[in-house]
Amino acid sequence: MGGDAHKLLTGSTNIVHNTMINHVEEQQKQERLDSWYKKDGRGSKRHPMHALYTGLAEKYMNKEQNDA
Repeated sequence: MGGDAHKLLTGSTNIVHNTMINHVEEQQKQERLDSWYKKDGRGSKRHPMHALYTGLAEKYMNKEQNDA
């Protein structure tokens, strides 16, 4: 295989690999946010922040870091 073709294929493989890693990381972030959302009780329509994810990371990341 020629050098340019090999670079093109190798680059494409890296892009696919990086995209897959990013997808996994994003999925993990979303799962973490969802768990904080439930833990915070935001699923209840009575919660003042119902249907919002605002502030969850600040609230729970600090708690997790302090617990570690």
